[in-house]
Amino acid sequence: MWYSRIKHIKRHIYEFLPYITFKKIFNLIFNIIEKHLRISSLKSYPVVLKIDPSPFCQLSCLHCNHNDSEYNKQFKFEENLSKDSLIKIIEPLKKSLIWISLSHRGEPFMNPQLLDLIEYIHKNNIAVSLPTNFSIKLNDNKIERIAKSGLDKLFISLDGASQKTYEKYRIGGDFELVLSNVKKLSNYKTEHNLSRPKIIWKFIIFDYNTHETNFVKKNYKLLGFDSYEFHYNNNGNITKEYRNKCVNNMIENKKNCFWLWHAMVIQSDGQVNPCCNGKNYNIGNAFESNLINIWKNNVYKNLRNGFKKDYFPNNLHEFCKGCYQMH
Repeated sequence: MWYSRIKHIKRHIYEFLPYITFKKIFNLIFNIIEKHLRISSLKSYPVVLKIDPSPFCQLSCLHCNHNDSEYNKQFKFEENLSKDSLIKIIEPLKKSLIWISLSHRGEPFMNPQLLDLIEYIHKNNIAVSLPTNFSIKLNDNKIERIAKSGLDKLFISLDGASQKTYEKYRIGGDFELVLSNVKKLSNYKTEHNLSRPKIIWKFIIFDYNTHETNFVKKNYKLLGFDSYEFHYNNNGNITKEYRNKCVNNMIENKKNCFWLWHAMVIQSDGQVNPCCNGKNYNIGNAFESNLINIWKNNVYKNLRNGFKKDYFPNNLHEFCKGCYQMH
């Protein structure tokens, strides 16, 4: 267990090394200590932000809100995150932030300003990544901008090795278009001697596509990917027994929460959530309040107080009960 944790930490240190400063290291160490001690009123600041650049998506994936045809109708175009709004979010925390993931409810490339957002984050010495279905028509100029934007990691959601398998989950997606975009981006990187963005094949495993995982392992490099990751769908194919086992393990070992001490989730309309577990729980709005003030507010304190060892798990906040992702 400890070996895998050390290996995980070493990998991320290597990836984020270009963005590390003395102040960020000091804050991170302080942050880890406060989490270990389960302090609820923090002096340290978050090191990770998960920011949603767009609530929209052109696909209708199973187990996703976008599978409901009425879901997108509630949003207005203005809810795509603007660069000015991003600046307002990041400015108070840019000296402590190590990594920003541009993701949450929608497809990032549905935001016309996405590459402007990436470039701004990169110029502020913060690592940036995003997941995408990549089933979008991209011309050569767009491919070039992606390659030069400063993006560190691009996770491609591709859950199959054929259109027939892929579209069972990614409803409305074009398998060949995704592979074409990956190949064009990979070729551009090679031609211009670029090491980033790392292109990662993110494959969600289901009963119907398990047989295609070997294809991924054997062919990912030929198709233009740098690496691959296999995942299970939290809402779809994780069994009730597995969930209960994780929850019981969390309770038995009095596990703490990564999100409440290290990270913040911010939707495209500025709403701040404790984590990305799917429940909607509003802690504040990043467009209306300084993010540091939200990080230190009483709502956050109450959520963290639920993890005090002496009262765990009886005092867990209602929002946190039943979560199996504590670590």
